[in-house]
Amino acid sequence: MLWSQVRLLLEATADRLHQQARRAMYPVSLALVESLRAESIPAMISGAGPSVIVLGAAGELATRQAEEQQAAEQSRIEIAS
Repeated sequence: MLWSQVRLLLEATADRLHQQARRAMYPVSLALVESLRAESIPAMISGAGPSVIVLGAAGELATRQAEEQQAAEQSRIEIAS
């Protein structure tokens, strides 16, 4: 029901106090949260961090996870000289 109004989930999960102050402690986690939220996927730091909670439909999240893993693998390719 709420997923159909993702705008409400994005607003409800927006951090207003802690995440920016803790940026130096877990910059990779915050970069992931920002990337997901830029694509209208509600995400936030879990508790004191660095874990990330993502809200969404299982199929959409699985697709996103596969894309992220593929991108990570491609960025690890070493070029032998």
